[in-house]
Amino acid sequence: MVNGKVFPFERNRFYCGKLLTSNDFRDEQGYFNNKRHFLNKMLFGSGVISGFKTYAVDDTTLMIESGVAIDSLGREVILEKSVVKKLSTIDGFGDVKSNKLKLYVEYAEKEINPMYALVKNDEGKEYEYNRIVEGARLFVQDAEESVRIFEADEKFIESKILFADENFELALKVPKFACKDFNFKVVAQLKKLSDANVNFSSEFMLHVPGFINEHGDNRIVFKINKVKLAAGKTLELVQDIRAEGVLASNATTFVVKESSAKFSSGSGISTLKENIFINVGIRDAEPFDIVREQVTDLSMERIMAEAGKLICIADLEIVKVDAKTYVINKVTRPDVYSNIYVPVQQYAIEKMMDYYKTEKETVTLVKEESKKAESNGNTALITAFNSMISSGTFDIPMGGQNVKAGKVIFSDEIMHGLGTGEVFVEAGIEYILKGKNNSVNRKIIYGNSSIFGDNLPIVIDAEQAVQVLCEKGTFIVGVKFNAPANISSIKVKWFAFKTPEFSDALELEQDKEKSIFVKKNTLVVQPNEMLCIEVGFNNMHETTLKYEIIDKDGGTIDASGMYSAPNKEGVYEVKVSCVNAPEIYTYAYIIVTKKDA
Repeated sequence: MVNGKVFPFERNRFYCGKLLTSNDFRDEQGYFNNKRHFLNKMLFGSGVISGFKTYAVDDTTLMIESGVAIDSLGREVILEKSVVKKLSTIDGFGDVKSNKLKLYVEYAEKEINPMYALVKNDEGKEYEYNRIVEGARLFVQDAEESVRIFEADEKFIESKILFADENFELALKVPKFACKDFNFKVVAQLKKLSDANVNFSSEFMLHVPGFINEHGDNRIVFKINKVKLAAGKTLELVQDIRAEGVLASNATTFVVKESSAKFSSGSGISTLKENIFINVGIRDAEPFDIVREQVTDLSMERIMAEAGKLICIADLEIVKVDAKTYVINKVTRPDVYSNIYVPVQQYAIEKMMDYYKTEKETVTLVKEESKKAESNGNTALITAFNSMISSGTFDIPMGGQNVKAGKVIFSDEIMHGLGTGEVFVEAGIEYILKGKNNSVNRKIIYGNSSIFGDNLPIVIDAEQAVQVLCEKGTFIVGVKFNAPANISSIKVKWFAFKTPEFSDALELEQDKEKSIFVKKNTLVVQPNEMLCIEVGFNNMHETTLKYEIIDKDGGTIDASGMYSAPNKEGVYEVKVSCVNAPEIYTYAYIIVTKKDA
């Protein structure tokens, strides 16, 4: 499979009396090698499986650890032992021109063990090599000469370049498909292309008809203010959006207007030369199903065509004085996406990730099905809601002192982990009692413990209270002794839970229920053409609407939503709002063009 050709899969058919030649045996080896390489490529792709970590031993020498990888033809690339090499002795070093290099590894084989040939071949050679040793070859290239890698997400992500010069590239990335019931991300990605000491600023607006951001707006503004990046580094600005309401159409078009974008870099100030359009399909499916479809939908021919990908094991930065004098300044590992994770590694990764939890993940979440708020006069009753619960124990040391009656002691501030705001905390004193046969019984008493004094003679006569510090997310427990006691410490068990305020819960219920939406939010028309903008209502009765054209000379529209396009091509916005509730509004976007968009 030296040239990446594995088809057709054709193997020997042996039969009685068949004359076998060296070609038959080569074909036999080739069939099984090609089948294995084919499966490697289709199942794993190409990249490093393990090892190949690279270190700078000194200013001129590298150590490359042993490792295993799979190349873009599916061949196993194995470095059996760690090696130490002068950088200048690695293949390709004499041809590098920049101070930024990439160290690659590739499959290599070598013929060994020459033996006398009983039968001469066509070339009349008396000796033939009896074995082929498979191994690895190391080489370096200038970083900019790297072969471009085909990524599967090209089928899934729509990327549009908004700005590019010799120093920066700004791209807008949007999934090609959206799910009706799920948020998805819109990403503005800035990449530094050069070493020049210049900064970058920009501001542009993305119109997302049919979708809204966290503020309920159909327009997203991205701002970058005088950002400096190192060469090759990227900056990403991310915005979450979700479907505005019931989407009647199965597609929409996001727009960046030429008039809404400005850029400033080392090359000066510029604007967009034309409108940018991004088509987004809308699917009634789970995100996982859509992503899986896009990944598995890659044709075998497309995957097999990826035969030029190199296996990079290190990024090198050097200071080169002349052709023979250099200093290794920096050695870093390449992007993690150049690696292959086999099942046993993936299992280990998932187990290790259990140690990384956010604060919210450490809190026990008790979720109940939300029910609609019931109103009884001026009193609101929420019959069920989501709660967050946490608990723990701590000791209040007493130092073995005799405590007098009336003594009050306080704990340190304890963090309950439910964040700031109103939290209910209940604390009790825990007792550990020895029973028969050395059994252990735990008792926790909340409130005034003297009530249980007759049943539990070792219980101290005390009562406790809790002070919650809402702004700090902590609480303090106070214990008051009603009778003298001689103890070394008190063990306190506490529970805390937090629920949304009734007024907030009602407001959320009301806000999410009422909305309006344009049934077809992106409309394409010819100049001077007329069309009607149809509006739908979510959880509200039909009401009188107000239509406003945002753009100057953007056409005309009457009170019924009948729009007349202008003679000039462009993208125009129409704001639609409720007359009796102006805070409920949405936008329609009209693309006026003489050709199909």
